[in-house]
Amino acid sequence: MCSRAKTNSRAKTKKSFTLLYVLMVVLASLFYSCTELEPVFASIENEEIIRTSNLPDKVTTLGMVRIGDLYVISTGGALYRRKVDGENWTVIPLPDGHQGVGDIVSLDPLASYVILIKDYHVNIGDTALFQINGDASTDTQLTFTSVQTVSKADGVLSRIFIIEGQDNVFANVSKQEDGAALIDYYQNYQTASPQLIESDRNDYTTGFVDLNGVTYVSTQSQLFELSAGSLNMVDVKTAEDNLTGLIGGAYVSLANELYLSAQDSIWKYDATTWTVATHPNIQFTRFIEIDEVGFAGILVGTRFIPGSVLTNSFGSDDGYRELAGGDIAEIAIPAGNKYSSGNLNMAGVLGFFHDDILDTLFVFTSSQGLWRGSYVASRDVDWFLE
Repeated sequence: MCSRAKTNSRAKTKKSFTLLYVLMVVLASLFYSCTELEPVFASIENEEIIRTSNLPDKVTTLGMVRIGDLYVISTGGALYRRKVDGENWTVIPLPDGHQGVGDIVSLDPLASYVILIKDYHVNIGDTALFQINGDASTDTQLTFTSVQTVSKADGVLSRIFIIEGQDNVFANVSKQEDGAALIDYYQNYQTASPQLIESDRNDYTTGFVDLNGVTYVSTQSQLFELSAGSLNMVDVKTAEDNLTGLIGGAYVSLANELYLSAQDSIWKYDATTWTVATHPNIQFTRFIEIDEVGFAGILVGTRFIPGSVLTNSFGSDDGYRELAGGDIAEIAIPAGNKYSSGNLNMAGVLGFFHDDILDTLFVFTSSQGLWRGSYVASRDVDWFLE
C-alpha cells in the first residue's frame, strides 16, 4: 500500500502528473462529455440532423450495453438509460460517493460491469468495479453491487474488457511509481480473487480476444498471447512489413480471423498467416461485424490523433469505414447522403454497439454525439442523432 502523498513540491508534481495520466486513460485519451440537455430537431433531407432524443449534442460515449429492455451508456460524467422502444434518456443515480463513470461491458443480457469513480468532479478518487443487474424498466430496478475497489493510493481502475462467451472480466489498473506510468493486468476481476497477469507494464491495453482457444491481448504498441497466466509477445509481420504505429483495437470475426487496427494500416491473421493493407493518413480504432440486409461485413472506426503526422488531409476525424466481406484492402466510405449530411463522416469514431435483435447500429463518437442507424438499402443507412 502506498503512503499518502506529502504536501511538498515533488508530491504536487507527482499528483499533477498522476491526475493527467488518470484522465487520459480513464476517459480514453481525453474523451469529453457535456451535461446540458438541449434537444434539437431538424430534417436530414435538408442536409441537417434528425434528433430523436434528449442526449447532449456533443456527448462522448465510452461504452454501451443492453440490460433487459434498457440501453445503458457511459459518457464519463454519467450513466444514462432509455427503454429499447423509447426515446428519452435519463441519468441513472450512482451509488453514494461516485460521480464519474468509465468503461462498461456486458457478460450476459442481464448482467453488466462498470467502472465508477469517486470525487470525479473535484479530483479523481478511488475507483471501483460494480456489477449492474436487472431486467430494468425503471432506475430502481437496476441494482449496483460492488465487486472490487482500488484505493487512489494504489492506482486507478482504468479499463475493463470481456471476451464474448467467457465469464471473465479483464482489467487494467494504472499507477505511478517513481514518476513512471505503469499498468497491472488482471483477469477474473469480477471474482473475489482476481488473478494478476503481469505488473508494471508501460503500455495500456486496447483489446482482449480469443482465436481458436488462444487469448490475444493487444496493447497500444504490441500484440501478446496470454498463456499460463503470462504474456508472450507475438510477431505481427509479413515477409515485407512489421506492425508499427498505435494499435486501436483487436477483433475476431465470425470467419475466425483476427483483425488489428493500427496507425495507417489494418492487419488480419487466420491463425497461420498475417496479411496487411496500408491506408495512409488514417488512425483506425475499434471494429464490429454486422450482417444486415444492406451490408454484411466489418466496420472500423477512425479518429484524428493530435500531434500526429498521420492524419487525413483535413487534419480532423474521419468517421468509419466498411470492410465488405472482411476485405482489409478495400475499405469503403459509407454510401448515402445521410452519412455525410449528418456530419458523422467528420466524427472521431471510438466504437460501436449492435443490437442483433433489432438490427440497429449505434456509433460512439468523440464529442459528436451518439448515432443510431439501420441499413435500409445496399450500404445506405438511416441515421439519427440520439
